[in-house]
Amino acid sequence: MDADLADQILQSFPADSSVLKLWTTLPEPRCYAPAVTFFDPEIDKLGLLSQKKYFTYLCSTGLKGLFILGTNAETFPLNREERKTLLKTARQAVPACYPIIAGVGGHSTSQVLEYISTPIPLEPTTCSSSYVLISENKPPLPS
Repeated sequence: MDADLADQILQSFPADSSVLKLWTTLPEPRCYAPAVTFFDPEIDKLGLLSQKKYFTYLCSTGLKGLFILGTNAETFPLNREERKTLLKTARQAVPACYPIIAGVGGHSTSQVLEYISTPIPLEPTTCSSSYVLISENKPPLPS
């Protein structure tokens, strides 16, 4: 990530912010699975039943945690509510203490800040992610 972007994001939160603490805390080193996002092709919506089974399966394999939203470019076509629903589904599918890393990549710094700071509850007991990871959306290199 660009150092200027990281500085801008860090400076946008008060020093005592729970989001800032989340941002600067690293997950325990181990193997985290980048989870694919399932869609129902008939209705062009998230396939939440299959998704929940998949998250539960991944959790049972001995992986340390899951990485949701950020590995297969699925985040960019999803709206905010769909992202939130996917993270809630992940949290419901795994034990409360199981680490979840939420991808918060966006098309702009302000969009990334919105995904980090608006009310997706960050405590594992209430909802979604244990950590966030910013991924950049870069165009493919010309061949």
